[in-house]
Amino acid sequence: LRSLYFTFITSHIDYNLINWCIAPSTNMETICSKTRKAIRIISFKDKDEPHLPLFKKHSILPVTKSMELKQASYMWKLTNKMLPPSLVSNFWIHRNQVVLLQNRFAISAKHITYAGPRIWQKLPENIKSKAFPKSFSKSLKCHLIQNLTL
Repeated sequence: LRSLYFTFITSHIDYNLINWCIAPSTNMETICSKTRKAIRIISFKDKDEPHLPLFKKHSILPVTKSMELKQASYMWKLTNKMLPPSLVSNFWIHRNQVVLLQNRFAISAKHITYAGPRIWQKLPENIKSKAFPKSFSKSLKCHLIQNLTL
């Protein structure tokens, strides 16, 4: 059932997820509630069952944590100079550090240029220092799953 979840649900959610981050929370809540329903179905649990322990049990990230993973992966590529110059120019980099900019609007706080550096600063150094994108993503996913709390 877990592999069916990844086949039918995660594959659609992950597509272009980095741009979904700026979607209104009302739109994202619909998607989040559907994934919570799906995790309960594959776990054979009632709708009253808390969903975060089920995500943790199956090692599946909720949508909000998947967004954090995508944004952090983007920032890893930025700091390791794996992005094209046209995308790097959207960030302010000073002495090889991505500078956290102030935003004036609530909608811009969700954009990768603001949310990315904020997420990047919160990550442990042992995860940020991974040498390869796959090892970074795997370590970060494990970190995010371990820190799922109600």
